[in-house]
Amino acid sequence: MDLISIIIPVFNVQAYLPKCLDSVLSQSYKNLEIILVDDGSTDESGKICDEYATRDIRIKVIHKQNSGVSAARNDALKIASGEYIGFVDSDDYIEDIMFEKLYTNLLHSNADVSICGFLFTDENGNNKPSYDREHVVLVQEKQDALRNMLLGNYYAGHLWNKLFRKSLLLGKTLDETVKVYEDMLFCVDVFMNIKNVVFDSSPMYHYVMRNDSAFNSSISEAHYTAFDACKKMSKILGAQGIDLNDYISANAIWYGISMLAKVYRNSQAEAGMNVKKIHTQIRNFFSLKALKIMNSFKKKIFTVLCFISPKFVKLWYRVKNH
Repeated sequence: MDLISIIIPVFNVQAYLPKCLDSVLSQSYKNLEIILVDDGSTDESGKICDEYATRDIRIKVIHKQNSGVSAARNDALKIASGEYIGFVDSDDYIEDIMFEKLYTNLLHSNADVSICGFLFTDENGNNKPSYDREHVVLVQEKQDALRNMLLGNYYAGHLWNKLFRKSLLLGKTLDETVKVYEDMLFCVDVFMNIKNVVFDSSPMYHYVMRNDSAFNSSISEAHYTAFDACKKMSKILGAQGIDLNDYISANAIWYGISMLAKVYRNSQAEAGMNVKKIHTQIRNFFSLKALKIMNSFKKKIFTVLCFISPKFVKLWYRVKNH
């Protein structure tokens, strides 16, 4: 059995970390190297990492000053010795067969990256699948894989539901200046070297929707780095003569709209959040070609309205919540 390295960045997640680690240690695929990177936690997370390392020799722990999730993953990549690399976030958990399934699918399809479906799981244990259509197993070549990832048709640019051949990651690092979409930027860079990917829609990863998570947090300057990531993706693709700018633009536009929704949800407009700045980004990325490839008529109409004025997002949010 080939060695799989699983990289888990850890920061102030003491309430969630044991469940995460238990789910990794109980994997049916046993030949694992588990790298925990304690990114300067100020709670008991670092201690929990050390305690688990005494229980299982497969666990390695790195303690470091806080420098962000990308730096933590980069430090782990430097020491990872597996032939394959996977990622898990420390506040999430996984099904017992996840890495066995990812590994088996990768070998059977002769793929470079193996991807599974996932579940949005709230703190009460309620699940919503990321892919709610009929079960599929797809093998896709590079350009189709990139298109689907950028639009989120079957899967998105998350690191945590994928298994990579380590050879793809040699010389690659996550961009530590990007705080949002850093994983998608990394995936785009890695996908430049693939022949194909395999996607199995079976949900095997639990993405935990924490009440205090970044997903539910207020907008900060870090969120604007998503637009920087989109520009960098265009450059990476353009360097190999691949023009998927319309797909990147569609992604950036919808992210900007979600930012506006979050602003109005949290009443940040009155608190000084620069709605105009977000709207300018939406308008900068907007094009008729980007609009055309969006995967629903409602999304297209809503995008046009938001292009005209951000107030339509505010109206939509008020109607939705009354």
